[in-house]
This record gives sequence, structure tokens and C-alpha cells, in this order.
Amino acid sequence: VLARMEVAILNFLKMLTAPTPAVSDLAV
Repeated sequence: VLARMEVAILNFLKMLTAPTPAVSDLAV
């Protein structure tokens, strides 16, 4: 279950960071 959650979170972050690179800086 944790693995699936991690993958979902990574995909979600990927989606957010795709259109706005600034979000990736805030996330990190």
C-alpha cells in the first residue's frame, strides 16, 4: 500500500511540476 501511495504522490507532484517549475522548488 505504501508503495502505491508513493507512486501516486510522485505522479501527482510530476503533474504539478510539469506546468509550473516554480512549484518543484517549493516542494523540495
